[in-house]
Amino acid sequence: MRYLLALPGILLAVAGAALGGGPSGDPAHETGVPHVESIEPTGQDVEVEVERIVVEFSEAMNTSLDDVAQLRHGEEVVADHGTWNAAGTNLTLELAEHLEYNTTYTVFVNTTATNATGTLLDGDGDGIQEGADDVHEATFHTARPPPIPTQPAPLNPWIVLGIVLVTLLVIYAAVRLRPD
Repeated sequence: MRYLLALPGILLAVAGAALGGGPSGDPAHETGVPHVESIEPTGQDVEVEVERIVVEFSEAMNTSLDDVAQLRHGEEVVADHGTWNAAGTNLTLELAEHLEYNTTYTVFVNTTATNATGTLLDGDGDGIQEGADDVHEATFHTARPPPIPTQPAPLNPWIVLGIVLVTLLVIYAAVRLRPD
């Protein structure tokens, strides 16, 4: 009886390997739970002229939802509706205006996001879908503003007048004192 109970598990393991399943080294791929592959832009000194945020998923997602991700600055939502690519693996959030200089932004991917078959997103990528606690978020920071060019101080009009008068006196004296 012990062997009969173990047999279905062996068959499932063999069938999974035959169908291309099996260990990949990534827990999310091993369980078939969708996760976030990448978010662009990332890092520090991101240019403020960014026009879009792209969230790439590990597999085709339910594209009937357009509010799967949000871009936030603190509690303020900067962008929250996006468009999907044809494969359903990339969600693009279009920005209405440029980002602010020297500011941290966070991209939140909602825990209600599902793949095309209805499996909920594994937000933290650990291979286990944990519901509302399984949020995926990524931050980036925009560049500092460019330095403001400095102008030389404007000349004092009295100094300019003094220079003009001295120049005229020098010219007058040179003409007047010139031997004929």
